[in-house]
Amino acid sequence: MTRQRWRTRMNMKKFRKYARWPLWAGVPILLVGCASPEPVPVVDQNQAPVGDGYMTLVLEAGKGGSCAMAPCDLYFKTPEGGGDIRIVVNNIDQGTFPPGELVSLGNYDVPTVRIQLPGTDYPQAFVHIPARNG
Repeated sequence: MTRQRWRTRMNMKKFRKYARWPLWAGVPILLVGCASPEPVPVVDQNQAPVGDGYMTLVLEAGKGGSCAMAPCDLYFKTPEGGGDIRIVVNNIDQGTFPPGELVSLGNYDVPTVRIQLPGTDYPQAFVHIPARNG
């Protein structure tokens, strides 16, 4: 075996030995990200957002509204009284929430957002959001 070939083979062994540690170093970071709990969408009543109609909107059952531009940050105040209320936004279940809570529904940029409270007699809430330009 020539000297050059021997060096190449030794360098490859070292490379294989040490090339794996960056992969293993990233595993704990990924596991921490997967194990972190999801944020709770209920908003503290003392820090309730102001529905300015520009980029933030606070809705109630049976009410409608529109944002001036997209994306629009939507909040929903669950009706008082009764039991827990399930919220469905554009046919996607958002979860079940206690009565009288202010719930963050997230940012939307679709033209129409329909908020339903299935299993109750409360009417739907609608939001109109203009299309993004560009």
